[in-house]
Amino acid sequence: PNEDSAGIVDRGMPKKCKRKRSEIVENGLTGDYTLLAKLDIFPPPLAPLPGTYHRKKKGKKTKPVYSIAFNARRGEYFAATCLNRVRIYRIFSTTHKIHPVAPYVDPNTREHFYACVWAYDPITDLPWLVIGGELGVISIIDVSKACLVRRLRGHIGPVHDLKIHPKNPSILLSTSGDCSARIWDLSTGNCLLQFSGQNGHKNQVLSGDFHLDGMRIVTGSMDNTVKIWDLTPYNDLLTNPCSPGKKPENSTNPSKNKEPKIRSGGEDGERKDTKTFYKTPRQIHYPNFSTQRVHRNYVDCVMFFSDWVLSKSTENEIVLWKPHYSKEISYTRVANDDISDAAVFRTTNCKIWYIRFAVDSWMKYLAVGNVSGEVKIWNIQSKLMSPAAVPEQSPVRGNERDDSLVTTLKSPGAVPIRNLAFSPQQNHRYILCGTDDGKVLVWKRKNWKRPDPGLNTST
Repeated sequence: PNEDSAGIVDRGMPKKCKRKRSEIVENGLTGDYTLLAKLDIFPPPLAPLPGTYHRKKKGKKTKPVYSIAFNARRGEYFAATCLNRVRIYRIFSTTHKIHPVAPYVDPNTREHFYACVWAYDPITDLPWLVIGGELGVISIIDVSKACLVRRLRGHIGPVHDLKIHPKNPSILLSTSGDCSARIWDLSTGNCLLQFSGQNGHKNQVLSGDFHLDGMRIVTGSMDNTVKIWDLTPYNDLLTNPCSPGKKPENSTNPSKNKEPKIRSGGEDGERKDTKTFYKTPRQIHYPNFSTQRVHRNYVDCVMFFSDWVLSKSTENEIVLWKPHYSKEISYTRVANDDISDAAVFRTTNCKIWYIRFAVDSWMKYLAVGNVSGEVKIWNIQSKLMSPAAVPEQSPVRGNERDDSLVTTLKSPGAVPIRNLAFSPQQNHRYILCGTDDGKVLVWKRKNWKRPDPGLNTST
């Protein structure tokens, strides 16, 4: 196998992709988009042998692609999940060919991956791929060695979302169907914090995100609430998570305040040169902020936009709003719910849950799919500068006119689009769309220009 400088091993052959043009509706604010490729995560089934009887199964089984993630450091690599499979691809920027790098298949056929995210080995700085799904187990895959590093067990419900800390790539946030969110240390496999309890979510937690400063998280749930949790009191725990001498605070069971146990790897194919530290996670019962005023149904996608919050439900709209709370009330048992709206992005045919929106790395464009196979892209900055962005008659409902809509991409087949991802390059050269039939649509921007090398892109 060929290994490049990113530490990702190529185990596939170049795949020829037939380019297709799709119907595009735009208002001239951006360039033209071309459907570059239509990737099938599942290979086509083999034809039966002559003379054999092949019985077809009744009914049509859907194979939705629930998660797509670009590698932030090497933007030409991306991963996509479908059922119990994960495939990694590489996009060559010069020829625009898609090269399948490596497939991973979970041996348990009951597994269905819902989330994936890229991380890095804290020692070797090689890429890791973290995946989670229906069984509630989070798996860490070493992409360079093509092996399983470890499994994180603790959730008793399906894992719906995974996010990496913006400043510490070994800290992971997971949301689950057991009404809780957890923060993990990937280097040791230890669960550091658990957000649940008396004032926590009362139903499945579908989405979560870190603030850019790493000191807050936001979670959205099926109980129609959005909650914000403060991590400032646990800054030492997040910066030094591997200290074995620390004891959990406010623990009522003295038998749990012992030195963490160390277990060698090797179970379930895990890498044998790793050690796992077990320690009781700290329970956080009271959020800083909680509200039900934004949405009236399931909140299936939330994201921090600076100090503002982008959230989506099954109401054909994405709301950008700002929570008002003070850090002095972080230890009180009554969370504030005062909000102010900035903008509402309206869409159509998006009344089913588990359709995620995406924002590019420069926080400039917002995109979301729908049931009819359309992808709408908005310019967030032009929306905020519009005088009609904030309506006067309703605190959380926008007007009908939308001048910030950049373009609408229409995929062939009208298959529901579950997830999207922007490439990390400036001006989002590629846009990925995960469909309900196990395919990944790759859109390429036609008049994309290479970023200025003198431009500071560290921010």
